[in-house]
Amino acid sequence: MSDELKEVGRIDWPKKGQPVPRDSVTHSFNKDFDNIKNGETEEGNYSFVDWFGGRRDFEIVEEVIGLGGYGKTLTVLTITEDLEDLEEHDELVESWTPRFKR
Repeated sequence: MSDELKEVGRIDWPKKGQPVPRDSVTHSFNKDFDNIKNGETEEGNYSFVDWFGGRRDFEIVEEVIGLGGYGKTLTVLTITEDLEDLEEHDELVESWTPRFKR
């Protein structure tokens, strides 16, 4: 996990052995063992929240490669958004959110 990703805050880190999201590129890639065995690759866009939870949702790039004889895959998730821009957006939304007192 990158230091930048750790700054997103309040997210659920994927754990070893945990199933990948059902609609992810990795999930569909892994359905065909030949993809893994032959070292195929696939790339697509997916939702940050589906991988990590949390309250911020944005698109991430998901790259998958089959690791041949190991019988496993490697998935690389890349955030294409500028996290500082997302933080500024969150602060702006928070500052404009009306609050009512009783």
